[in-house]
Amino acid sequence: MNLEELIAQLNANIFLKEFSFSKNNFTPKGSSELELADHVIWLDDLMIVYQIKERTGGKSSVNSEKIWFEKKILQKAKNQIRDTLLYFKKYEDEIIIPNQRGHIFNMKFNQIKSFIKIIIHLSNKQLPEYYKNKKYYISSQEAGFIHIVSGNDYLNICKTLLTPTEISDYFIYRQDLLIKHTHNAEKLPEAAIVGQFLSGEDASFPPSKNFLEYLYRLKKDKDNFSISGILENFYKRIK
Repeated sequence: MNLEELIAQLNANIFLKEFSFSKNNFTPKGSSELELADHVIWLDDLMIVYQIKERTGGKSSVNSEKIWFEKKILQKAKNQIRDTLLYFKKYEDEIIIPNQRGHIFNMKFNQIKSFIKIIIHLSNKQLPEYYKNKKYYISSQEAGFIHIVSGNDYLNICKTLLTPTEISDYFIYRQDLLIKHTHNAEKLPEAAIVGQFLSGEDASFPPSKNFLEYLYRLKKDKDNFSISGILENFYKRIK
């Protein structure tokens, strides 16, 4: 099972299969087949699109990992999210795809009020720290702000926040914080940003490792609860 399939299972578990879409090819009138992002969550007026990239095979070096990240994440994945947004705008009433229950839906982008874009990557250990710390990309061509998250960080976000509302609120908060505090935030582990979100502190407040304490407290509160099998299996896969 590859990373894309694992994310599809993870999201179906959290957001439910009814609101999760992973078979995203469609054919508009007078056009050849097109493809949306790798995974889409559509929940009322919220839409989250995911582009997923996994580093597999081949010899690895610091330079090859740098090239892979720049080409696959900062170029290809970013462009795929941009194209998804353009398709939603261009092909109104023509994007008809099944959810993970197999029920067919006509995607209505004009109903969306909150649109979150995420690139999830699974890279090799040789990836330079500068790229490991990269938490977002802003595209001047339609796509705008795009979150960049490692597979391990996305898993831990889901393990911590658990509900669709909390997860979507977190990414909205994360965008606000990263725009306001790029230099400080990119040097911090994702867990510190999650901790600041849990603290209730406004995103205008400077981020720091001190907010990890809020995450540790929450973990102790949740020790008596077990997470689902799919989360456990996902964790083992990307650890």
